[in-house]
Amino acid sequence: MRAIKNYFSSILFIVIPLALLFLNLQIRPLFGVEGRWAEAAREMYLRKSWFVPTINFEPHLTKPLLPFWLIKISGMLLGKFNEFSVRLPAAFSGFITLIAFFFLSKRLFTSKTLWQPYLLLTSMGFVYFVRLAQSEIFQLCWITCALTIYVYSINHTSFWRYFLIWIFSIMGALSKGHTSFVATIFPMVIDVVVNKRYYHLNYKNFIAALIAFGLYSLPIIGSCIESGSHLPLNLLIRENIGQAINPYDNLRPFYIYLLWWPTWLAPWSIFLPLALFYFLKNYRKLQPELQLAIIAVFVIFIAFTLAKARRSYYILPIVPYSIIIISYYLETNRKIIHLILNIMLRIFAILSLLCPLLVFIFLKITKTNNIVPFILYSSIIAILALFVVICKELKKIVKLILLVSFIEILYFCFLQPLLSTRSYMEVAEFAKNKLQVLQKNGIEGRLCTYKWVSENLYFYLDQTGPIPSYEDWDMALKNCEVIVLRGGLLEGKREKGEVFCKKGKGERKFYCVFKKRYK
Repeated sequence: MRAIKNYFSSILFIVIPLALLFLNLQIRPLFGVEGRWAEAAREMYLRKSWFVPTINFEPHLTKPLLPFWLIKISGMLLGKFNEFSVRLPAAFSGFITLIAFFFLSKRLFTSKTLWQPYLLLTSMGFVYFVRLAQSEIFQLCWITCALTIYVYSINHTSFWRYFLIWIFSIMGALSKGHTSFVATIFPMVIDVVVNKRYYHLNYKNFIAALIAFGLYSLPIIGSCIESGSHLPLNLLIRENIGQAINPYDNLRPFYIYLLWWPTWLAPWSIFLPLALFYFLKNYRKLQPELQLAIIAVFVIFIAFTLAKARRSYYILPIVPYSIIIISYYLETNRKIIHLILNIMLRIFAILSLLCPLLVFIFLKITKTNNIVPFILYSSIIAILALFVVICKELKKIVKLILLVSFIEILYFCFLQPLLSTRSYMEVAEFAKNKLQVLQKNGIEGRLCTYKWVSENLYFYLDQTGPIPSYEDWDMALKNCEVIVLRGGLLEGKREKGEVFCKKGKGERKFYCVFKKRYK
């Protein structure tokens, strides 16, 4: 019986990461700024371009190229651009992150059961962004890889180890910008100075850095050549250095990261204050690799707070370093955290076991149809939770990780896709259907937009050429048979045509299709 339980537990630890990363990626419609990356990659494929992303076939040069490339390659390999193909690269990046963190944990921790990567997997910041076609998880992946190589190389001066550290840092910069260097190179430099590792200041390191930055410049040069201007270089400076010093947007209060740091670490952020205090108190007694983690946490937090452009997800690179600190604290202070662990275990055990009832009540409140599949899924979660609770062979922290992961699978893989706004998708389908009807009736059926519309909408409209956009309604009415616009702009325009609207959560997701009426 014990062997069966151990076997089943091992299966769970394999299945859970695969489920959280890949299960039902295709069900949730594009969310937030996913359309920016998805549509630009789709248009790069149509235009056979590698260096100039476009939105509605207009250059969009403000973002690094690597995420566009990976999404484009995914769409090419799978033969289509849909929710699954555009999110698959992010999920694979998450998988690589977990593998890197696994090897990092082997180096840093002594416990036979390597549960530390599962803390990263189930942290809110990781599981949230790994299922989105956005650049954040790509940057996090390369930062974690660079950190892993540095930890394994902390007492070595191999050229290839230096080269890998620089390459991973560069790939992070090509994913999200120069904040990658703040999260990798800055802490390493401070570690070299504070702990007097001056042997790393050698010609091999400098040569590796020069080669890596040479490779980093190639995509920028390619963009300048293909676009025929220096604009990509100017935008690179503006979006990285300029945004930090004198930002034109993303102005948030200086204390924003005090809120979002623990949010992205949840539910493990409850241990963060104790872990930070322990690390600061015992800094000189810690092994060098762990000293790097605490240095990095403060470097990232201070640097990102001092930068004037602030967004909640900018601080995401702090997550792997924070998980190292929390993991070490949990491993070495079991008596102190015994009470907290017991309380959390009871809370998540109750939540997991009551999943069918809670889901039933929630779906009834939201007036959701066809609730039977979700009751079935939540019942499976409850049965798995019962197995974990009664399994005496599992450590408490392992039990807690499993229970947290069950709840996250239920929410992110099933409930969240169900509850997501589908206004972009449904409005685009209606517009395309009306165009087809017009064309069948011998009418050209010209499509246009009135004022700004979301990139997600362009993705679902799935056009092979630019869609005209008008700032003047009369011009749009004169030149187009089908007009897509935001719902807030519809007032006084209904009388001359047929209108289909779909509301989402918030004004930015409220869209309408106006079809001109013919006599």
